Amino acid sequence: MIRLLTLTLVGSALAVAAGRCTVAAAPQPIAAEGAAELVSAVAIECSGLAAGQVVEGSVGVSFSRRVSNRRSGEVLEGPVFELEAAPGVWTAFPAAAVLADQATVRFDNLRWTAGSNGAFNLRVRGVRVDAAAERVEASVRLFLSERLDLPVQRVAVGEGQNSLAAALMNTLATRGPAPGADADFRAMMRLQPPVAAVRVTEGYPSAFAAGTRFLIRFAGVPEGVRMLLPDVVAGSSGMFPTRSGVFGRAADAGGQTIDGSPQLLLVRVMGAQINGEGGLAAASGFGALRAAETGRGTPYGVYEVVSADAARMESAEIPAWVAVPPGFDTPFGESIVRPTVLLAPVSESEGAHPTAPVPRYKPVSPAADCEIVGDCTALWFPRMRIVEPSPLNFTAVAGGGLQIGRAGVNNDGGGLLEWRVGVRAPAGFTWLSNSDGTGVQNGGIQYDVNPAGLSPGDYEAQLVFEQIAPPTGRRDERAYTVRLKVTPAPVTPPPVTPPVKPPPTAPAPQIESVTIGPARLGPPFAAGSLIQVTGTFFGERPEANVAGVAAQVVTAAGGVIGVILPETLPAGRHPLVVRSGEVSSAAWMIEVVPSAPVLLFALNEDGAPNSADAPAARGGLIHLYATGLPVGATAGAMIHDRGVDTTVEEGGKPGVRLILIQVPSDLPAMKTTAAVTIGGVVSHPLDIWIR
Repeated sequence: MIRLLTLTLVGSALAVAAGRCTVAAAPQPIAAEGAAELVSAVAIECSGLAAGQVVEGSVGVSFSRRVSNRRSGEVLEGPVFELEAAPGVWTAFPAAAVLADQATVRFDNLRWTAGSNGAFNLRVRGVRVDAAAERVEASVRLFLSERLDLPVQRVAVGEGQNSLAAALMNTLATRGPAPGADADFRAMMRLQPPVAAVRVTEGYPSAFAAGTRFLIRFAGVPEGVRMLLPDVVAGSSGMFPTRSGVFGRAADAGGQTIDGSPQLLLVRVMGAQINGEGGLAAASGFGALRAAETGRGTPYGVYEVVSADAARMESAEIPAWVAVPPGFDTPFGESIVRPTVLLAPVSESEGAHPTAPVPRYKPVSPAADCEIVGDCTALWFPRMRIVEPSPLNFTAVAGGGLQIGRAGVNNDGGGLLEWRVGVRAPAGFTWLSNSDGTGVQNGGIQYDVNPAGLSPGDYEAQLVFEQIAPPTGRRDERAYTVRLKVTPAPVTPPPVTPPVKPPPTAPAPQIESVTIGPARLGPPFAAGSLIQVTGTFFGERPEANVAGVAAQVVTAAGGVIGVILPETLPAGRHPLVVRSGEVSSAAWMIEVVPSAPVLLFALNEDGAPNSADAPAARGGLIHLYATGLPVGATAGAMIHDRGVDTTVEEGGKPGVRLILIQVPSDLPAMKTTAAVTIGGVVSHPLDIWIR
């Protein structure tokens, strides 16, 4: 903080005071994020002089924060020194506002006359400061021809408070229905493409005054993909607020309050720069959409408040849709679209500056708004649930081999859950490690325990699960202690003549992996699915059971067996065991869910396998063979970016069902993908060819 100058008067040495002055201000909340916030006027009220007495000199006002008006040389734009010529009528002096130091404004060569009652009222207004989350104070120094007592030492001219809080909802950039060039809000509600959302909320009433701007940027957007934003957004204080559809209420374009009462309204600023400066707030109306602008490779949009209700705490939801162009066929992978929001224009210029925008704001990320809105525990935010690591206690001999454990992460809420897993251990100990350090939504991890290089003893480390950037701002971290007991390696006894041993028994089967489909996907699996179990020592006639229930083995060759999971398996984690003769494998835990469709292969209408050399005809049928479908389930399907009708039939093989779909006749010849949806779960895409 800048040190305040002492509040004093300077006049003739040892002169008797001619009068008395008081200093007052009416402090209002100002944005702590602001780098050029307008503070309240400083009023100087004096009395006790002779009627018509002439006063000359200079007046300086020092602030506890740096002054940040625009300046030309040492002259500031904005600050004004005024005299009250009549009650409520103020006349500005022609004197320039000079920046005396980084926190002081001074007015020189002033001259005025006391009223017939020997009194006069002055004020200084229009000063801007670099704010913070603290009170802003001012002190006055008078360098006048008459000595005046001024006992007040300091006055508050502003209360710095965080003015913006927000909730940021990420989304995955996945292929979806392609909106047309003239798509509007209704089209987005019908097509349901991926949507990110930003909710902005006032930190205090009146924080969103007319002219306030918000700069929204989007990271992770694949090149060639647009972000579509609404032209107008109605806030929570209106009768018809805009809804994004991700905060617990159905999406709605919103509308104007019909009774004329004040409401929060945001309008897109077209042509604004990447820092939120410039441009023109103009909109076509509620429901209209336009693509985000792009600067430095980043899509962004700027909104400006055109009206608000200063008496209420207000918020607004701003949806942003991921719009994939027709025919766009670049793989997306797991690209996450992450919105951010800042007050704008954004600037890192400090203090009084000749060219920096006014007002301007520091690039300070807002705090989460759920405490203000009251929905921190709402189901529309992601909720991380851990499938507890197992095992947590290990025993190994010194120099022994690698052992493994497994765990999982599930999203039991809405939105997009991002998570990471790491190891917390004393410096120098690396015996515990994990794969799959980050993930989204639901997934599994494997952790490894390696006693190599460890001396006999007891060891502990923690496997730590953490939610990344939770929209509620509430840190969610879970730590599980993994314990390892290392025992001394056995002493090798002297060689002895071995006794005659009976013929060795067959080695026990060993499971190495459990997958499904041509992409060899891991769990979870649905009951009744055809899975592939890979391993060794399965023998010629292997048997399998899950949770003690016999599972049908349909194929067995080359260390891979095909197993049909029992239809009666409930959802949850279950042990899979393979038996060969009299010996059994160790249990392999698998996750079972109600629905997990997987496409196995595709045949054309003539029964030929679909391939680059044998593409399907437009308008003809494709036979998709799938597993992981509950009995009696209905399916949705998509070819390229088109939703198509389906017919589900038995596939003629255990665990396999046939899904008939028709190729849209207006698609071009191409290689693309097909996917099916069962019970809200989307299958992994399967490559298909169309001619």
